[in-house]
Amino acid sequence: MRTERTYDPFRLLALCIPVMDAAVGKNWLPTLILALASTLVCTWAGAVHIPDAKWLRRIQALGGTFLLSGLLSRTHVFWPGRAVEYAVPGILLLLAAYAVWRESAVRAASVLRYGVYLVFLLMAIAGIRQMKPEFLLPKAEMPDMSLAAALLLPLLARRSRNWKIVPNGFFPVAVALLTVGSSSLFDYSRGLSAGHTMERLESLVACAVTIGWFAAFCFILDGVRLKEVGDMSTWLVAAVAYAIYISGARVRPEAFVLTELFLWAVLPGIWHLKEKMTKK
Repeated sequence: MRTERTYDPFRLLALCIPVMDAAVGKNWLPTLILALASTLVCTWAGAVHIPDAKWLRRIQALGGTFLLSGLLSRTHVFWPGRAVEYAVPGILLLLAAYAVWRESAVRAASVLRYGVYLVFLLMAIAGIRQMKPEFLLPKAEMPDMSLAAALLLPLLARRSRNWKIVPNGFFPVAVALLTVGSSSLFDYSRGLSAGHTMERLESLVACAVTIGWFAAFCFILDGVRLKEVGDMSTWLVAAVAYAIYISGARVRPEAFVLTELFLWAVLPGIWHLKEKMTKK
């Protein structure tokens, strides 16, 4: 996946959904503060030399499993039915593991992303029509740690030096402005309409969000893969993450933030500082 020229558009799609889902209903001021803080952290981490050490890759694989298990619970809210909370995350995780294992995740996302972006554009247009002046009022609120965890996901990218500010920078601020009063993407989509010809956008939004979660799972699985091609660690990470999810274990988002910072920023930073001191 690293040699694909479409990696950056793939990463844009993969990072949009976790950030968008976490930013819904938040005030724009704490969201902006978190966006600026994550920009600084990700930019600094992108300039740090990442050691090619097996022990670090294995620890990061454990951390990626932990993060993946936490995201699975947010994938099925659009879909009704019995046992959907197990079927939708399981199917998406199975498809993502297969796509990463077969080196086809980027190509799949590059085909699907245009439809997703079109749905996002329709959501933005419909949301702007419903905005009110009071939405622009800043509020002194505590930053949301689930949003912070989503904003730090670029740290998992194998191409951290080419990190882009757009998907995980100021995009969530716009989402926060448009979705004031909503509790989730599902709740927000139920209040949207696209003119007289289409009363609701729920079905389109459900498909776009599901595709986005597929790309997000591919992004995480590719970031913690131990080898390039044909490595079974991808399947192991996916299986353990799903097992943690169906066990019913739920963790506070602060734990995800600390995991991302420690494994993808602090540890590589310490290693980078050690190398510089050794050279001197």
